[in-house]
Amino acid sequence: MGLVHSGELADAALATRMELPYAGLRSVQQSTGVIGYWRFRDDILVATSQRRKDLEFMKAIKTRAGYFKLEFEVPQRISIDYMQLTITIANEKLIVKPFFKPTALGPPLEATSAHPPSVHVGWPAAMVHSFGDISTSSVEAKSAKETYIARFVRHKAPQSIVDLMTRTVPRGISSTGHRSSEAKHLGLWMILSFHPAWRIPIQRAVQFFASAPEWIQLYTRAFESGQPPIRIAWKGWLASLTTIVKGRRLG
Repeated sequence: MGLVHSGELADAALATRMELPYAGLRSVQQSTGVIGYWRFRDDILVATSQRRKDLEFMKAIKTRAGYFKLEFEVPQRISIDYMQLTITIANEKLIVKPFFKPTALGPPLEATSAHPPSVHVGWPAAMVHSFGDISTSSVEAKSAKETYIARFVRHKAPQSIVDLMTRTVPRGISSTGHRSSEAKHLGLWMILSFHPAWRIPIQRAVQFFASAPEWIQLYTRAFESGQPPIRIAWKGWLASLTTIVKGRRLG
């Protein structure tokens, strides 16, 4: 729609038509064999336990979506690629690791571009750091790091950048390759466009979501740690910048 809040408005519209009255109801999920329903913008992940009943659920949400056109991918029994993740079921646990698209190009920022040197040095290391946040264990984080470095080497990236990435340890993983028990999360940040009318409703929605038993259980099983606090940073709102600088909690 081209508006600053178009994404948030589309989210609210889809939630109102499809999720609040049907897909998000625990009673509906239990009756149709749905054991998990998650959405980020226009990407939806549904975990089910009963093949015939889940078809009923899919047909219902497609009808309720109305003017939102839903496209369904082929169901997978063991593993699925969802956004930046590959999620696998193993030994009654969800195993999460970073996902790299086979069709993706090499490093998205050419080393000869006119960006400041700090940008060329900073973002590759930051990416390696992030692998620890989206990996169930050190094994998945290490594998993602090796895959990412190989991409840089294949595209003739400067050796200094490759060396920096090699020395960088994924966040939450110790130098010996194990997940650090002392790693502490400052919080999961949600970056949203600020508008006075949306501030309080969105804060309440985030608080409700963060306290949902299903979400807490999923996070704990995937990352083997307690859920960090979910925080909101409002784009275009001076108070957010002041709060970040002072290190106080947002939202």
